Amino acid sequence: MWYAVQHSQLQCLHAVANGPLVERAGLSSDAFDYLSNHPQGRYDNDEPKDMQPVARAFGLAAFYWLLLPNYDHPLLLFAGCAEGSEHFNPLNALAAAQFALVGQHLAALLHHVPLLAELGRGKLGLRASNAQLDDNVRQLKETRGQLLQSGKVLAEVSRRAGMADMATGVLHNVGNALNSVNVSSELVARRLERLRLSGLQGIADLLEQNDTEALRERAPKVALYLRELAKHLETEKSAVLDELATLAKHIDHIKAVVSRQQRYAVTFDMAEPVAAHELMEEALTICSKAANSQEFELIRMYPEVPDIHTDRHKVLQILVNFISNAKHALSVEPVRLRQLILRIEPLDRGGVRFCVDDTGVGIAAEDLPQLFRYGFTRRDMGHGFGLHASALFAAELGGQVSGSSAGVGGGASFTLELPAKRAPVERRPSLDPTIQLPVSLKAT
Repeated sequence: MWYAVQHSQLQCLHAVANGPLVERAGLSSDAFDYLSNHPQGRYDNDEPKDMQPVARAFGLAAFYWLLLPNYDHPLLLFAGCAEGSEHFNPLNALAAAQFALVGQHLAALLHHVPLLAELGRGKLGLRASNAQLDDNVRQLKETRGQLLQSGKVLAEVSRRAGMADMATGVLHNVGNALNSVNVSSELVARRLERLRLSGLQGIADLLEQNDTEALRERAPKVALYLRELAKHLETEKSAVLDELATLAKHIDHIKAVVSRQQRYAVTFDMAEPVAAHELMEEALTICSKAANSQEFELIRMYPEVPDIHTDRHKVLQILVNFISNAKHALSVEPVRLRQLILRIEPLDRGGVRFCVDDTGVGIAAEDLPQLFRYGFTRRDMGHGFGLHASALFAAELGGQVSGSSAGVGGGASFTLELPAKRAPVERRPSLDPTIQLPVSLKAT
């Protein structure tokens, strides 16, 4: 038989602790003190004696008790038999554990009754809110459908408008790399033409004559010639291999540009962790063999900055355009101080700023607003694709480009600002540049 103290009895038991209802409940303070010191136990055969008043108060001959004090009112639970029962089955360890578990659940239930009532009231309010939310979701779905339809139309229009624009941009970037490829291949050809191999034919003729005496007389000279030729060939071999390695790097860059164009219809940003100074140096290497380059002082300012997570080849194309333009500005007469300054700076909000400064011919104030406009160029043989494509790439990377100058003869500075990391996003066909440029492009 199970006995549990009801709410009124809980109050009575709580009152026992304070004294007023001790006589009415038939409990002594000694019994309550015993309960406090023994929160669980077994009463049988009038033992323990301090629990006899409890047995009489609740009409039990034998019982197992459990006192749970950590609630609003102490909770006293009983399991046993009433007076007059023939026998009492003592609780084993498993039954005692189950009894304690039931007591804990009952205590928690009593403790949380007000919370359950509040929860019921909250459910009513939640149903009303859900109804309103369902209506809002329906409206959002309708709006989303309309936006998707409009987006499809805009994407198709933008795709048709941007195909020629992107093609010319890719050709320009490939052209920059091909220029360096041509120079590297010419250097390799010149080195091969300068190989001193003509003397080998004379040595071969001498050996074919089988003239032992003549061969003995010329042997020291032949050995010296072959030794010097070996040194010369080893030097030329090393130089040619270095040039071929540079050539392979240029070709890899071209392959990456072409591969990206082939996947341009629907693709994703190919971001990766890269070091800012490595990107700047690689761009400089691509431009180092460019035609019309003149002697100038190269200044590097590379402080420690964190790596950035971005599309390596897009950044490389932007920097190649900047450095190529700077070298051209330094090659035009009458520039006296020829300095190319490459700077990398951390941004306060995170990210990196790439700066390419030159002391070249400068830019007229009226030309600054047009620097990144499609088709604008200050070169006689230019096409106006490079800076425009750079602005588009910067916008796709979540960054921005800018250009400034103190005027004609005052040099120029071009900067690229990129965030530390940009989550990969789906790329669509190129949008109309007049939509993208005002957001991310500035010329000062």
